[in-house]
Amino acid sequence: MTNTHDKHIGFLAAVLAYTLWGMLPIYWHSMAAISPLEILSHRILWSALVTIIAMTILGRWGDIRLLLKNRRTSMAAMACTILISINWLVFIWAISVGRTLESSLGYFINPLLNVLIGALFLHERLSRLQIAAVVCAAIGVFYAVIGAGQLPWIALVLAASFSMYGYLRKIMMADSLTGLTAETCLLAPLALFGVVWFWGIKGSAFGTPIGTTPHLLNIALLIGAGPVTAAPLLLFAAGARRLPFSTIGFLQYLAPSLMFVISIVLFHEPLTLQSTITFLCIWAGIALYILDGLFKQRVAVINP
Repeated sequence: MTNTHDKHIGFLAAVLAYTLWGMLPIYWHSMAAISPLEILSHRILWSALVTIIAMTILGRWGDIRLLLKNRRTSMAAMACTILISINWLVFIWAISVGRTLESSLGYFINPLLNVLIGALFLHERLSRLQIAAVVCAAIGVFYAVIGAGQLPWIALVLAASFSMYGYLRKIMMADSLTGLTAETCLLAPLALFGVVWFWGIKGSAFGTPIGTTPHLLNIALLIGAGPVTAAPLLLFAAGARRLPFSTIGFLQYLAPSLMFVISIVLFHEPLTLQSTITFLCIWAGIALYILDGLFKQRVAVINP
């Protein structure tokens, strides 16, 4: 009974995490008039503050010391900070210029790219269905290039940066809170410089030109960038501890699906025939990927 109750809590936490991630475009879109670099600076700074408070309350600073004490994990943490800052900046910018649809494509590609990275860097063997899934995704990207005459670079940068970030996180062997604390604290000096630079050089305080009445909504949204970054990660960690990996695998598509719907329904971005075919190729790859997971799960049950 307790185990079932624990799984229900984990499922709810994971669904909330992916729902919050999927709805982030609405949050960033509400600050479209603010420079993406200023938003990024505030996001890092307030996220660092939230994680520092959380780590202090939980008494987990020993985990940070262990992480940064080892040369291999500290270098991985430094690389993670670069990758996650690139991912955040491109995502925020893409939302501000009305390219949420392409952003959602990136997060649909991400799990399939993880499979490819596992094969190339971790020497994991790919099943035939996994190979077919990666090929479908490659066909979708190739068609987008042929149709548009250019790379869907936003989708590829988001997918590649987050996949490599996940790979390095695997090397770090750090939980979500410890990893995010290390990353945001390493980036905090640059973020503080960014906030001061926008304030002193660009003449913008909390997204509002200095000399005008401060926009309270901008202030609240920029400060809130910290909690909206940390909350889904903490919820995801709670869900991942209580749920089978296969369940997490299914739920991960909730976030890009929500982004896809938001881009069409709320932001009225055009869904062209070219985009539709590209997405169909990616979704076909995802279907094969899920089918492979179901097959492996069935084999594991039959042959424990």
